[in-house]
Amino acid sequence: MYSNSLATNKVTPIFSDRSLPPQNLDAEEMILGGILMGGAAALARVKHILEPEAFYVSAHRQIYQEFLKLDQKNLPIDLLTVISTLSAKKKFFETIGGTAKLSLLVDRTVSDVNLDHYADLVQQAFLRRQAIAIAEEVISHAYSRDTPVSDLANVIRDRFTEITASPLMTGEAKSIKLHQCDRLLEKLNHIQLDIDSPTYKEFMLQELARETGRSPAQLQSLFYKSLIEDEWEPTLSLSQLRDKYGDQVREWLLHGFIPKGATTLLHALGGQGKTRLLYDFIYHLALGESWQGFPVTKKAKILIIQTDEQPVDMLAALEVRGIRPDDPRFDIHYKTRWSTEHIPQLYREVQNERYDLILIDSLASVSRFSTVSENDAEFAKPILLLNKIAADFNTAIMLVHHSSKSGDARGTTAVYNAVSQVFQLTKDPQDLNPSSCERILCIQKSRARRPAKYALVFNPEEGSWVCEGEATLTPDPDSSLKEQVSQFLSQHRGVKFGSRDLAEALNFNTNSVRKVLGQLAADGIISWRKQGRSKTYWIDAFEEMVKGRLTDPPMDQVGSDADQFVDQFANPDGVKDVALTDPLIQKNEKFLRKKSGEKADQRIRSSETQSGHKTQTDPPSGSVRISSDQVDQMDQMDQIEKGDRVTVAQGCEIYPKVGILWEAGTILEVLDIGRKGIYSNQLQVKRLGDNSHAAWIPIANIEINHVSKEDKNHG
Repeated sequence: MYSNSLATNKVTPIFSDRSLPPQNLDAEEMILGGILMGGAAALARVKHILEPEAFYVSAHRQIYQEFLKLDQKNLPIDLLTVISTLSAKKKFFETIGGTAKLSLLVDRTVSDVNLDHYADLVQQAFLRRQAIAIAEEVISHAYSRDTPVSDLANVIRDRFTEITASPLMTGEAKSIKLHQCDRLLEKLNHIQLDIDSPTYKEFMLQELARETGRSPAQLQSLFYKSLIEDEWEPTLSLSQLRDKYGDQVREWLLHGFIPKGATTLLHALGGQGKTRLLYDFIYHLALGESWQGFPVTKKAKILIIQTDEQPVDMLAALEVRGIRPDDPRFDIHYKTRWSTEHIPQLYREVQNERYDLILIDSLASVSRFSTVSENDAEFAKPILLLNKIAADFNTAIMLVHHSSKSGDARGTTAVYNAVSQVFQLTKDPQDLNPSSCERILCIQKSRARRPAKYALVFNPEEGSWVCEGEATLTPDPDSSLKEQVSQFLSQHRGVKFGSRDLAEALNFNTNSVRKVLGQLAADGIISWRKQGRSKTYWIDAFEEMVKGRLTDPPMDQVGSDADQFVDQFANPDGVKDVALTDPLIQKNEKFLRKKSGEKADQRIRSSETQSGHKTQTDPPSGSVRISSDQVDQMDQMDQIEKGDRVTVAQGCEIYPKVGILWEAGTILEVLDIGRKGIYSNQLQVKRLGDNSHAAWIPIANIEINHVSKEDKNHG
């Protein structure tokens, strides 16, 4: 009976003779003339927000439709091309006014600078005509005796609701302006992130400024404002907040110091050793080794952007630290010429290379071509782009900067506010020795851990640093327990423990352990999560080990955390790279061996009950069988030789570091025999073929069939 909503349909107006309907003929002519002058670029600014029906004069509407057709065919839109194309349609060409009309449009137009404004005027007049048409339709229904009164009421309510609810009719005009903003940001993103050449980037920015009638500085401001668009979110209830973020846990590259996906600023006065400290971090991260007891989560792929010191000096410093070009253990890449103008290239490089850590030394040197002062807030804008790289690719970025005489980071406070963490390296004010190698590392700001100060000592001969703990006036009474807890969790990476299980394993009071766990979590040394009413604690698994690791069981299947730990099974498609040092496991293996042996024996008995017969306990001639209650007989593992056959029983839970290469049940090579211990699912498995594995084999319930040397030789 009546047409659809105001936002989608085009109502044919039925105007009375009492007045001329809303229109803006001058603006319509300016739009058409501006497109003839500016071509396809000018049309692109209005074609997505201005439909042909918005033009009041039919000739204008038809000319605009021809522009759109030319654009679809990728033909140029200028006076000569349009006249040449339309002259072939003689009747149509005469209808719209011919060459004289098109020439008049160009003559009356000064430029296409204000094209967006004219489009807005034409659109507003069109919407007014649509509103009048709807009102005329309601009046027509009111006069008609064929429309029941009840239907008339619905018509009036629905049609006028369309008018009053439309944002365009309430003065907001969001659909047009937001579309214009989105289109402009698309162009700015292309210029800022896709164009490599700084010269061409500036050229295109000036071109866009000319098209839009804005200055390059205004466009830059719009772009950087868009980078913080996601910093706002709707208000959430507590349950919504938990649903959205409850499963997230802070990821670390170096626990306590370098979180993933974040930007960190390290500042110091000249000569304090800030670059050498980061080289020491890099040394340990590249090797996947803990730094001074602070766990590392993977062997990191690293990019060093060094523009603050000469390449020869960088090479010398790296050589002293032990980072050498002929050492294949280091996956480190270098740049010695770079500036913030090259952030688009860096973005794509990180996208392809997936660096874990990027070191930029220094902020001042990579900003040397900036046209703004270090004290100007705009100096910090490139950091917003670096934050985007860190967030998009979960990359850690370390920025080296200089301190002011007052001890703060030099320059604008916008730099301090833009990064996630701020570290300061300084001498102890009470240390009057000018050649002292003692330093204080102050964590001034962090979103991932509590502020703290650490006492460091630099070894110039090795380029290494020693962390002597927190720089406090009184010794930490819990330092020994902290070290034991940290070492224990390091040996069981990725395994979640409760405070009671840790207290039992370490033979300490539960309250003391709970207190230390809270302090370690606050320092970022360990991770934690609340599960139900209790908290679990762990250190992130070494990343190469994560792929084949068993996932956490459902909460309704979880017993104690220690039971979860010993309940893990060996996985033939398991994980790589198990650390070969375990001092704390040896110390506490009695507790874990007891739990693990009980579990294994329970499974063996369960298997016997289900199958109706007992598992063979007497080993066959020439074989060795070690059960869970004989785990201390580790010397028997020395009997494994190349050519022996091995059978591994299901349900094994005690894992020594006995590495063998086996295929189809036959030992091909003994890789290593380490000390005994509990290793849960941390098994080194390297698939070599369909039936071939290199693995850390469990000791519990292993059966080894020795083969004579003669048979081995024949085999």
